[in-house]
Amino acid sequence: MPFDLRHSADLRQELVTAVREGGDLVLVDISESTVVDQVGFATLVAAHARAARAGRRLRYVGADERTTRLLRRAGLVRLLHETPSPALALRRRTVAV
Repeated sequence: MPFDLRHSADLRQELVTAVREGGDLVLVDISESTVVDQVGFATLVAAHARAARAGRRLRYVGADERTTRLLRRAGLVRLLHETPSPALALRRRTVAV
C-alpha cells in the first residue's frame, strides 16, 4: 500500500494501533510500501512523534531507496532500524569466540 493522501487515514490508524499496543520498541515493516507524497511522509514522521510522546521508540524496517533517501534528507535517518547484515553478524560471532 502506498503512503499517500488517499491511504493516509488508514495508515495513520494502523500506526496509532501499533504504537498503542507495541512495546518499548515498535518496529514497522514498510517493505511493501513506498512514500508517494508529502502526506505519506508526514504520516510516517507523525507516527514517530506519537510514539515518542507515549514513551516508545518507533522504527521502520524494509524502507525502499526513495523512502530512505527522503528520511536522510530530512535528517530523520534515525527512524530507520538498522539490522546487521548476515556477514557482519558472522564476523561479530567469530570475534566473540
